[in-house]
Amino acid sequence: MTKIKSLYDAINYQKPENQCTNFLAFLLEKLPNKKIIDGICKNSGLTINEDMLSVKVQYPLKDGISIPDAIITFSNRKYLIIEAKMSDGGFKKTQFINHFNGGKEEFGGKENIWMLFLSGDDYIPSELNEFKKNHPERIGFLSWHSLLTLLEEYKASLGERYEIIIEEFSKFLSHNGIRKVIPMDNKELENFIENYPNEEKKKRASLEKFSKTINKIQEKIITDFEDVEPKHDKTDFPCFYRCLKIAGWHFDYSSYIFLDIISKKIGVVLTGYEDIDEYSKGQNKEIKEEFLGNWDEKYKDKYKVDSELCALTWFQNYEDDDEYPIKAAHFKIIEGTSGKPIKPGNLPAFDIRFYFGYVHELEIEKLNSYPEIIAKDFNKLFNNYIKSNELTRKSKKATFARKGN
Repeated sequence: MTKIKSLYDAINYQKPENQCTNFLAFLLEKLPNKKIIDGICKNSGLTINEDMLSVKVQYPLKDGISIPDAIITFSNRKYLIIEAKMSDGGFKKTQFINHFNGGKEEFGGKENIWMLFLSGDDYIPSELNEFKKNHPERIGFLSWHSLLTLLEEYKASLGERYEIIIEEFSKFLSHNGIRKVIPMDNKELENFIENYPNEEKKKRASLEKFSKTINKIQEKIITDFEDVEPKHDKTDFPCFYRCLKIAGWHFDYSSYIFLDIISKKIGVVLTGYEDIDEYSKGQNKEIKEEFLGNWDEKYKDKYKVDSELCALTWFQNYEDDDEYPIKAAHFKIIEGTSGKPIKPGNLPAFDIRFYFGYVHELEIEKLNSYPEIIAKDFNKLFNNYIKSNELTRKSKKATFARKGN
């Protein structure tokens, strides 16, 4: 078990959930903890009328089975056992029950312990809720989002000294996919309720409109080019796509037609590689290495003379920024790569995925023109790259996998 004495201690772990829980432990030790702990307990459905003494992380219980993410020690030999998960759907019933039983054994009975599940879930998981019913007032649930909201509420009253560390904690969670929820006042909430039916209708109508556009592009390409067939699709805002399999290309998920309403881009790209070893079991790694060799020998020079070509990756957006202000996976253009003899294998942005192709600004008045425009782009990619592709067809057994689909 470890006591977090610095931020270095907090992030000196590999798993994001450990890093975030450790940062929270550090925060609780630094803030006026009585107020924060009371808020956490109230919001998670727990009642702990004791003073917090210390927080330790990665606490191995004596049962030899359980290592909860954190344990808070209170006065009168009372303990709060914390299990944390960053993503939703991460609750493991057996693990949680082991923590509960191990805590009862180690700390002198159920009356001396509480348990908190801190999670990326917005609502309490059903299995946890059933377990909670059997142990009223001993089991709590809190989402990371609710925790951030709680800290935001307290931040102003705690003063500037504590505002900085709360803001850093918020940024760290954002980096790991947990972002602050923008609060609404009552008037804004009322407007949202009144406008929701119309907005939902507009969303469905716009999705249908964009889907028709991208479907027409796909149909045009399949009709105009032999040995091209549909492979996979994603129809969901903000970035949806149609994937094509092209005979003669080294990767089954050969090309993507995509439309992104956040970045306001539409385009077609060829897949250089998707190197995700945990899914492909090394097959995609071989394809990547062979492609990079072919790129250096012949494709690099073709790429650099066409200033309209750009290089992209598939990017999971975690940060709240002006460029892409919501958490979503999307095709991202890597700036500074057009018209240059780039080497994807040397650029960190392309460690896992590399695509290249033609991308246009999305203009609504051009929706009916995009099938012709994108088909012409595909024709250029086909003639310059696919016809001259010399890579072996090792991709037939490659497994497609992409986070965020």
